[in-house]
Amino acid sequence: MTKKIINENNNTAESSIEESAESSSALNPMLGINSKSIMDSWMDIFSMAKKSPSSVMDFNISLGNKMMGIMSNKTVFEPRKKDKRFKDDAWQSIPTYNYLMQSYLALQESLSEWSQDDSFSEDEKSKAKFLFSMLTDTIAPTNTLMGNPAALKEMMNTRGTSLFKGFNHFIDDLKNNGGLPSQVDKSQFEVGGNLAITPGKVIFKNELLELIQYTPQTEKVYSTPFLIVPPQINKFYVYDLTKEKSFVRYCVNQGFQTLMVSWRNAQKEQSHFALSDYIDALVEALDVIKDVSGKDKVNIMGACSGGITASVLTSYLEQKGEDRVNTLSLSVCSLSQHKEDSEMSMFVDENQLDEAKNKSKESGLLKGSELAKIFSWMRPNDLIWNYVVNNYLMGKKPPAFDILYWNSDTTNLPSALHCDYIDLVTSDLSNSSNNFMINDVNIDFKASKCEKFILAGITDHITPWKACYRTTEILGGEKQFVLTSSGHIQSLVNPPGNPKASYFVNDSLHESSDEWMKSAEKKPGTWWDHWSAWLSKNSGNKKNAPKMLGNKNNKPICDAPGEYVHQPS
Repeated sequence: MTKKIINENNNTAESSIEESAESSSALNPMLGINSKSIMDSWMDIFSMAKKSPSSVMDFNISLGNKMMGIMSNKTVFEPRKKDKRFKDDAWQSIPTYNYLMQSYLALQESLSEWSQDDSFSEDEKSKAKFLFSMLTDTIAPTNTLMGNPAALKEMMNTRGTSLFKGFNHFIDDLKNNGGLPSQVDKSQFEVGGNLAITPGKVIFKNELLELIQYTPQTEKVYSTPFLIVPPQINKFYVYDLTKEKSFVRYCVNQGFQTLMVSWRNAQKEQSHFALSDYIDALVEALDVIKDVSGKDKVNIMGACSGGITASVLTSYLEQKGEDRVNTLSLSVCSLSQHKEDSEMSMFVDENQLDEAKNKSKESGLLKGSELAKIFSWMRPNDLIWNYVVNNYLMGKKPPAFDILYWNSDTTNLPSALHCDYIDLVTSDLSNSSNNFMINDVNIDFKASKCEKFILAGITDHITPWKACYRTTEILGGEKQFVLTSSGHIQSLVNPPGNPKASYFVNDSLHESSDEWMKSAEKKPGTWWDHWSAWLSKNSGNKKNAPKMLGNKNNKPICDAPGEYVHQPS
């Protein structure tokens, strides 16, 4: 019995960590949202209540009836199976706690019903449902010491030591984590120590990027080099976590000549750097890759905002008559955002986007730490209250989880780049006259004719898969769309060996994502192997692996993971 309980607790903890990772602000392309957007939405809720007093009365009647049912034992509310907050036996065995739990669940259900009142528009319903979910997560009894029987037991078992430790954690977070509870034990990780340890050298550096060339691990390598363009939000080593999870290590072991961009962490003096500057910096990197490899073309991969950048680069080069990109792989990347795509989109309108751009121009930067705070309050149960309970009420350290560490290692975006991204993802990119200019080129995504591999995650709430599917309509050339069974981060970190992993493929592209899914075939395993087979066919013949990294014109500057990755925000 004891072993079973321990296993259940471990499974619960692991599930909680994975949910926190998937609720990450990392790679988040919704760059227009801010705290004012949320506050304005709450004002909209009050206006909805004012214009429809009958709906408020219905809510009060509904809640009152539920409470009467609870007190008379005629109605029993049970938490959802996935709701881990009420796992302690006290919620069922102690009448006071049972009544508190059921009252909370009754309120939660009544608010959810009220949000769907017929007097509200569809946008108002979506907004109210999400905001009420935030509210009920915040007022859950488990967020307090007296309302959390597990925390009280821990206090008694440790004779108050748990509260003492929790208070110290709270003070440390006030000093070092912007007042939010820490999501990860940072003391267990070191970039270049146990993260980002695939051997390689920085062979080129400019104002915006370092170019890392990784050491081949096979005697023969494919002749066409492979470049990864990571997101500018957070740092590049999501592709190079531990040995077991490293996509870079996987690539070099497959025989690909692998290179990676490490972006500079922008400070105020770099606020003027726009997307065109990032494109120019990548063109310089491509020149170096050509010189080192002796190949005119390169295979490129980009994820999320890095995928947006890589897509612009590819179209820009082809419109200039430079056929330099052999294939383009895009992971969890949405080139066009619609209001119905995600719950975050509902909080962003044209006025708020303009305000976000003005605020960014005033400050010079979009700070990654501020974006993380806003996103945490968008998912308070997973990203705030879960850690309030663990760190403060239970007095435990946050988990030591590599993805959560990477997620906390935020970066800043220059205001000019931030504004360009907002303009780009809200434009009609299917229209070649969208007037999005890079240097002297009006970007036409249909001009990108190279073969493409487009990946999305079926449970991704940051770049929803149906939004990613629209990329197949925006870009030119032959395209393959693959849908993995994971969420946003786990779609990227998806090494072979996971028995739960699967993905969907379809030889045909359809007008709608729903039609594509109806005829898609589900395959077991990871998309990494499927992608590797695809890329190997597009990487030329094999040759002897280079014995040295760089060349006489591009001598190694320092060891991987380089210097830019260590820059603080």
